[in-house]
Amino acid sequence: MTHEKSSPSAFLITLILSFARLAPNMGRRVLYPFVPAISRLLGVSVNDVQTVIALQGGMGLFSPVVAPLTHRYGRKRVMLGALGLFILAGTMGAIIGAFWAIALTFLLFGASKMIYDPAFQAYLSDKIPYEKRAQAIGITELSWAGALVIGAPLGGLLLENIGLSAVFAMMLVFAVIGFIFVAVFLPSDMPDLSDGGRKSTQWRALLVHPQALGALMFVVLIIIANEMFFINYGLWMEQHFGLSLGSLGTVTVVIALAEIVGESSVIAFGDTFGKKRMALLGAVFCVIGHMILPMLTFSLPMALAGLFAFFLAFEIAIVSFVPILSEILPTERALMLSASTTASAIGRMGGAWAGGILYALLGSLGGVSIITMMIGLGAVFVLWRMVQE
Repeated sequence: MTHEKSSPSAFLITLILSFARLAPNMGRRVLYPFVPAISRLLGVSVNDVQTVIALQGGMGLFSPVVAPLTHRYGRKRVMLGALGLFILAGTMGAIIGAFWAIALTFLLFGASKMIYDPAFQAYLSDKIPYEKRAQAIGITELSWAGALVIGAPLGGLLLENIGLSAVFAMMLVFAVIGFIFVAVFLPSDMPDLSDGGRKSTQWRALLVHPQALGALMFVVLIIIANEMFFINYGLWMEQHFGLSLGSLGTVTVVIALAEIVGESSVIAFGDTFGKKRMALLGAVFCVIGHMILPMLTFSLPMALAGLFAFFLAFEIAIVSFVPILSEILPTERALMLSASTTASAIGRMGGAWAGGILYALLGSLGGVSIITMMIGLGAVFVLWRMVQE
């Protein structure tokens, strides 16, 4: 009884987890707009920097390997370990300016996010009942867009006036504060080690569960379709509208605003309207976006409006789906969420690889969009038929 009174409210837990997630999200997003500038500062090619970022995204493939750690050590300890890894990596990046150190820092940032996300989602899902979980997950997802909205302007200012080390220092400040918040204010979750013998059956439970497999299939398909477009949208905008790097930065802000509106929509309506219904609606509008966007080359404002609507729909689909994922295998929640992280990594890597090749072969976003539309329809079908709320 005393423990319950001294524990922070569910809302405060959600806010702490959201803030602590800012640093790992910045490590993934904040330097994307500045790839050319970073390549010049480090004396390497743009392709070298992009390759490192692509490898960083692939770190999610290893998420299931670390999933058992949350059972053995508890979600909170794993989150602290992930933030500690981020702090060590950021310190190295700030001190050592060589390309190999920067590359390793990026990879460790990717590992930190890969470890932190399933642990925080499992921790939050343990604390928040399912009927209120879409709102809580939506609040934490604001840190994804927030990392871009806060980090990109600050990062650009620091990069231009001081250098790359200052950008790492900025992210370190967020990481250290997040570490302190999690360590001091979040209640510990004590792992149950009495069932250690069941660890070998965890993967079997997931692999024989049709709904779990359907959920992972949906994640792979919708992210592949999105990434095939996302990897090419900058080139498409440049070719048709002659945008400079600065103008493309404005487009990035449009995308971040769409993500914020999408996350806010899930916060407001996800639990009442229905999580699956909202995810389906978002996925359907993504398909429509794949079909319509390549036709909007006649007007930059229309193209920006189309991008806003597309990323709004995608964010609604993904954020609404996370609570569903968290309840498919409640006894293996961390494993299920880690498997989803791996599915996302497969989708990102596969979509980026296929999208680049197809754009080069077909020569237009219109040709690519026919394929992404078909993949998106597959995602809609899988969610509709194979996943129950």
